[in-house]
Amino acid sequence: ANVFDEHVANGRQDIGNVLLTGATGFLGIHVLHELLEHHTGNVYCLLRDETVEGATKRLDTTLFYYFNKLYSIYFGTRLHVVNGDITKAEGMENVPAEKIDTVINCAANVKHFSATDDIRLVNAVGVQNLVDWAVARGKRLVHVSTASVAGVRVMGMPGSGATLTERTLSVGQYSDNQYSKSKYEAERIILTAVHERGLSAKIMRVGNLAPRAIDGEFQMNFNTNNAMGALKALRTLGCVPFEMLESDWEFSPIDETARAILLLATTPQRYTVFMPYNYHMVPLVDIMDIVEEMTSKTMRHVHSSIFQKALQEALADDAKADNVRPLIAYNDNRLQVERIVCDNDFTKKMLLSLGFRWNKASEDYLRQFIKRLLGMGFFE
Repeated sequence: ANVFDEHVANGRQDIGNVLLTGATGFLGIHVLHELLEHHTGNVYCLLRDETVEGATKRLDTTLFYYFNKLYSIYFGTRLHVVNGDITKAEGMENVPAEKIDTVINCAANVKHFSATDDIRLVNAVGVQNLVDWAVARGKRLVHVSTASVAGVRVMGMPGSGATLTERTLSVGQYSDNQYSKSKYEAERIILTAVHERGLSAKIMRVGNLAPRAIDGEFQMNFNTNNAMGALKALRTLGCVPFEMLESDWEFSPIDETARAILLLATTPQRYTVFMPYNYHMVPLVDIMDIVEEMTSKTMRHVHSSIFQKALQEALADDAKADNVRPLIAYNDNRLQVERIVCDNDFTKKMLLSLGFRWNKASEDYLRQFIKRLLGMGFFE
């Protein structure tokens, strides 16, 4: 049903009262802020903690950290904390279901690799539990996924025509890490429930969650951001392959992403998959020029063979290995690994029809957040 036509405005839905998971995360806290500032419903935040008091204090602290504003007036009126855990079948027994209209799932384990099943436990098992809960009670589900479910092609397979759009999920892709694999599994769980169990749901495949557009504020745990990690890795190596310099990078400011998600959540029920990420791309060569200037370290532009050698040496060096791990996908160019193309044309048109515009990742914006990263010792 994801076809943009003259009927897209018919059947808009109200978000109503929300059960929000992952509220203390970078995206979750901005979704919460958007709900409190620009929507009228109540928000019930499902948080895992020993006590409700402990969870409330953690949420209050996170809100103040990001927005420098006290939200005490909302607690107990429009903002409520519920102790729970989506990874357990009984983990939502404290949720007042009769007061909930929409579940917004921002909970995620964003690690790409793990020796345990903790990534799948949150990202897939947790989603299955949310789906079961929502279906049993007739609630809507808005799930935050990732454009990285597009995966990769290896040695030319699938063919060059494979493209992830809002109308596709399985395009023959290979998932090169546990994170994207678990998010792909979660989408299959949701779409199957929509088709077979009558679930009302929307999937939001977000892009690279970047610092806020208004002030460059970045996430507390900035070390977990894969794109930022890649920048740090390149600076550690001191070189960039020509092939990578040609690539375009996408930055979706977190405040704009939260607003886009909630706008798309109001679209008619028949639309189930969106890809709300910034269509304004930035060439990596421009980003690296700014990093080089602001860190006073020259970055060499090199052939891929020289880059491979530098990466192998860094991975063997205990002092550098952790810094360069985000580039592990470039560890063996003999496999010919390429990212599968994403096309979010439907979402772009839908957001434009809703009056939403992404800001360009201007030079001032890039300098602003790189300056903040430098201030936090990120590139050291």
